[in-house]
Amino acid sequence: QDVVTFTGSSQTGRLLKAHPKIISESVPFNMEADSLNCSILGMDAVPGSKDFDIFIKEVHREMTTKCGQKCTAIRRIIVPQNYLSDVQIALSLRLQKTIIGNPNNEEVKSSTGMGECIGKAGTTVKEGIVSSLKGINEIESEIVSLVRNTVSNTLKTAMYVTGESFAVTKDVIKGAIQGTEEVGTGLILTTKCVAKGVVMGVSDVGGDVINAASQTVKASVKGASEIGADVGLVARRAVDGVIEATKETGGNAEDVAKAAVAGAIETAGTIGNTAVRSVTDMLVGVVEGVKGIAGALLPKSCSTSSKVSQEGTSASQEKTGVSEITTRSRKKNEE
Repeated sequence: QDVVTFTGSSQTGRLLKAHPKIISESVPFNMEADSLNCSILGMDAVPGSKDFDIFIKEVHREMTTKCGQKCTAIRRIIVPQNYLSDVQIALSLRLQKTIIGNPNNEEVKSSTGMGECIGKAGTTVKEGIVSSLKGINEIESEIVSLVRNTVSNTLKTAMYVTGESFAVTKDVIKGAIQGTEEVGTGLILTTKCVAKGVVMGVSDVGGDVINAASQTVKASVKGASEIGADVGLVARRAVDGVIEATKETGGNAEDVAKAAVAGAIETAGTIGNTAVRSVTDMLVGVVEGVKGIAGALLPKSCSTSSKVSQEGTSASQEKTGVSEITTRSRKKNEE
């Protein structure tokens, strides 16, 4: 007996299934419609790990095999919010290497190539996006160089006076934030570049890189809060920037990461509980024990408040006791 098997959208599938001939002849009809396949990145697959690289590779393959036009292709990818920017960057870089053209072309076939599936208008847009992405990389490099040279030259002029590094860091971050405010966008994009440039500049003059990293992240989080930006995302980008700078200059990335994370959480604590949660969630996976760091830093203020509250309660109780004794004495005298 003949069987009709359909793979595609549910709308088309229902149309075919209701066809008079299918109904009158009782033709068996199998339908696979609206597949909701997805790829999910776990919290333990941190950026730079083997699992993270495999995830990016597989998502890229799903997007390019048969130009993504297959029934089992993923329709969405789900990633932790604090890994979002890392996934976007890694996937964009991999897609840039995808050669689009005739599948019979050996160069296309032997690489991560994809057959041509767009017309003239699509090609124009594609080339524009590729050019823009390359332009973003150049802009980021320019910002890093600008900040690095500015910081190192300023510190050299000041003969690296104690405390000057902190003042320069705050001034640079303030200038960067004001610059993005004037443009109206770009804070998230520039934060990593500025943070990276600051740490590199301090490193160039032999300064305290760990302290510079901490102060840079603190200033970034505070500045983001003052202009209403996403403090969690800004914190993550700043931490990524100082870590990247430390690795490139041969410093102790682990110590810098811990100091940067601690600085971000400490500053968030001065803003409010929502900021603390946002920053902590975004920095999970950057270093081990992020929530432990938060727990070690934040209870200090909480315990102080609790102590003040307890002292206030005790004082209130003592005052009440004195009042009761006074009242009793008055009653006794009246009798």
